[in-house]
Amino acid sequence: MLRKIVTVGLAVLVIAVVWVPITRTFLVGSAFGDWLAIILSFISGIVSFISYKKEHSPIHLITLIISFSPLLFITLSFLAILFIKISFAP
Repeated sequence: MLRKIVTVGLAVLVIAVVWVPITRTFLVGSAFGDWLAIILSFISGIVSFISYKKEHSPIHLITLIISFSPLLFITLSFLAILFIKISFAP
């Protein structure tokens, strides 16, 4: 039960730091906020992954996806820009 509370709490922190406009520090020009979001994302993802391997609860899988959302956003944005630039290259 405590493991679920910790993983959900970390996922809520990731959502607050990355997606909620009032508390957002990710990709707003603050180097501290970017590193904070990335480190928090890694910690939350690792805790969620370990918890999912032990309990196989769907809440851990959902928090794992939420935890890696900033990294997925950066990766998908980079790939989209890369493919758009390649498709319009002369």
